[in-house]
Amino acid sequence: MHVPKGLKKKKSLLEAAEAKAGLLVKQYSAEQLSGKRRDARLESLAGTGHIALKVTRYLDDDQIALCVAMHTYMGLLSKIAGPHFDWNEASQCAEVSELGKRLLLCADLLDEHLVRKIPLGWNDEDVYLHSAYVGLFRASLVVSIDKIRTRQGKHFVDCRLLTQEDVALLQRALKTALRWMARRHSCSANRRLYVEMLKTKRSIAKYVAALESTTSQAVAVLVKMDVVEGYGSSWAAMAGKGDPSHIGVQPYLAFFKTASKYIAMLQKTWPESLIGHFSKVTRSNQGAPQCVILLFLQPESGAHSWKTKLQALHVDFNKQRTAKLYDPSHLTVTDLTPSIRKQSGVCTQQVRQLIEDLFVKELRYRRLNLPARRRSWS
Repeated sequence: MHVPKGLKKKKSLLEAAEAKAGLLVKQYSAEQLSGKRRDARLESLAGTGHIALKVTRYLDDDQIALCVAMHTYMGLLSKIAGPHFDWNEASQCAEVSELGKRLLLCADLLDEHLVRKIPLGWNDEDVYLHSAYVGLFRASLVVSIDKIRTRQGKHFVDCRLLTQEDVALLQRALKTALRWMARRHSCSANRRLYVEMLKTKRSIAKYVAALESTTSQAVAVLVKMDVVEGYGSSWAAMAGKGDPSHIGVQPYLAFFKTASKYIAMLQKTWPESLIGHFSKVTRSNQGAPQCVILLFLQPESGAHSWKTKLQALHVDFNKQRTAKLYDPSHLTVTDLTPSIRKQSGVCTQQVRQLIEDLFVKELRYRRLNLPARRRSWS
């Protein structure tokens, strides 16, 4: 089949943008499934899909992949000429571009998160500051797509069922979004996030440079600290004061303080072993605060690994907290050293890339709405 050059270019721009952002996208279309043996389960997949980020294999945070996708696809609207939603009078059916299909998928996945995966809601104004592209996507396209999904009575928009009115509605939403994206306020909002990302990157680079002589042989351990299900009294109390999606950032600040106390206990217990560390507070897939800590530790020669020792230390940490009537926390420890050393290239380069993936890249798309003086990195 002959593919027009213009279509090839559009697809290459889309694929290049996804690769640059680290997006892994799987989308099922009716055309892909039509050649397969007739199967009701396969037919139900038409229009569905999932989006992931390469770096989130270490994190419990599906939302960041969706944020990156929304930002990326909205940014492509000014680079890839439309129409992305069109009506073919001859065949009396809708024609949707690859970028249009990606936008529909993002809106469908957002609805899935809101309804099924994030019981506490997605109040980004109180918790996260997102890029202007994400905000405009939700304010324009998501609203229109939700109307279409409701009319179709499906969890995902089926492009085969789009009507001429649906296409007109989507095109109006795109025009509205493009008009607002070009305004100064939107550009300034994106620039503020971008500048903060660069400042953080420079700050981290200085810290890493000072450690490089020792991190090449260090043990790299990723620690995830979560609220224990059934506890989290401070979190639950704040959520119980009204709509739980409007609790603000106070629980995140409080939980970050908890993680900082654990790190302080680690430093006190093994003062010569901790080479350096990074930590951040974010939100888990369950909607509760989560702390991500990357530790660089001296190689351990004893019978017990650092993973075992850190988990044992956390047991003592929880005992001290519960004795003072504080809530316990849950710890997941992953030794990243084997996977880093398996990769090709210099070990220090792999470490720098890991730090950027975990602590820097996200800031281009979103950051927690924390006070400026509390947004420092360890």
